Amino acid sequence: MEKWYAQSGDRVEVPVDGSIVDIVRGELLVEIQTSNFAAIRRKLEKLIVNHPVRLGNRPARKGGKKTRRPPAKWFLAWMPES
Repeated sequence: MEKWYAQSGDRVEVPVDGSIVDIVRGELLVEIQTSNFAAIRRKLEKLIVNHPVRLGNRPARKGGKKTRRPPAKWFLAWMPES
């Protein structure tokens, strides 16, 4: 998912504030969660204090079929207060 979502110039699997972040795009941190959101809660609570964060979720498969390129489902963004 990270390779599909990453753009030219993005850094992938970067240490930030004691956690490994999937994608760093300038100041924006991008996390792609492939399981339930409870598993990433503490990491997000730590990161959103000082960084804008975008959270993505892998879409469910239709009919159990894999696709070569996963469609974008949705992304959430948090921006720290100034």
